[in-house]
Amino acid sequence: GGEVRHYEQDTDHWINIDANHIDVRGGGVIRAPKLMLTGANVTVRDGGVVHADLNTGNDCEAEHVGQSGAGGGHGGTGGHSTTSSVVGTPRGHLFEPEHFGCAGGGGSGLGGGIVRVNITGRLRVDGTMHANAEDGTSSGGGGSGGSIWMQVEHITGYGNIQANGGNGHNSGGGGSGGRIALYFTRNETFIGNFQAFGGVAVSDGAQSGGAGTV
Repeated sequence: GGEVRHYEQDTDHWINIDANHIDVRGGGVIRAPKLMLTGANVTVRDGGVVHADLNTGNDCEAEHVGQSGAGGGHGGTGGHSTTSSVVGTPRGHLFEPEHFGCAGGGGSGLGGGIVRVNITGRLRVDGTMHANAEDGTSSGGGGSGGSIWMQVEHITGYGNIQANGGNGHNSGGGGSGGRIALYFTRNETFIGNFQAFGGVAVSDGAQSGGAGTV
């Protein structure tokens, strides 16, 4: 499979793929920091991936970014580190998620990006669609998960839709989960998983990130 990727860390502009049928086959990847899929039908086959690239966090206010190894906040609260209780706080909208995830503190993980799906037909996800954050490094906190907002006619499949927070490193706290919202007319037996988990803290004195929203 091939890869469609936007390399610039441009958080101001959407990368919009508009087609009658977008088909991401096994091994194929579509990725951009701020990705919109529009048209009639979208299929992400087993082994295919659609994801929002990691965000530098430049658009995150200071209160949502973890400090001194704490996790970033978005759909929930970031986890504290062993040295700091100043964690990233929640932000964004439960029903219309459109914010980037935020970075953790210290040697921090970056936050997840944004995926929008607005189609008039069927969304089939057998592979993975995600806006996951990055794990912390050098005792840093994990970033918080990004946003996935889907407006579709029908949904089906057995894949994974994720906006998970990044894990803390050593003494760092976990990043919070992001936000996922799905609006549909008919569920044609989607039996996959929705995840907005907080990142895990590996140190006994640090805290895992809070769950996001689905």
